[in-house]
Amino acid sequence: MPSEENHLSDLERQLIIDPTHLDEDIIRQPELYYTVAEQYALAASTRDKAKEQLATTDAGLNASIRHKLIEIGEKVTDSKIDALVLVHEHHNNAFSNFIDAKENTDKWIALRDSVQQRGKMLGELVQLLTIGYFSKDSLQANPAVSERIYEANLGVIDEERKRLNSSANDKRHTHTLKRRVRGTLKD
Repeated sequence: MPSEENHLSDLERQLIIDPTHLDEDIIRQPELYYTVAEQYALAASTRDKAKEQLATTDAGLNASIRHKLIEIGEKVTDSKIDALVLVHEHHNNAFSNFIDAKENTDKWIALRDSVQQRGKMLGELVQLLTIGYFSKDSLQANPAVSERIYEANLGVIDEERKRLNSSANDKRHTHTLKRRVRGTLKD
């Protein structure tokens, strides 16, 4: 079984939409969402258990520390007990477990939200395809695109004119030189 990090990475790669295979992406979308939602539920359960374990650990430490302070005759205050609980090794271990579980859950939340967004984008792409947004005719019907195509064509035409004029000027110049040379030779 793949590690949780690898599983998360594999599912992240499946977020990519292939516009040439929308039909396959649409078919896989519910399965992808279910897999991610299931993993999120497991991660949230682990996080909640870790949170409960932290609370149980802190309550046990609180009682134990309070009892020891009373035994040795020290003044017992809630702030003193809270401070001693926070620096205790058992609290730090339970807190670290909780933070790790929370971080993992947050990753699954982000992935779940991304999969939901992916589903919406698949719908948007299908609508764009349905109305012919990506067709050649659609691009030419767009005034902004038509204007850019027109300007690009003008640029090509101008370059061709310059080349032809340059070539024609060279021919005229050559022809004039030939006439002058002939005239000079006749004189």
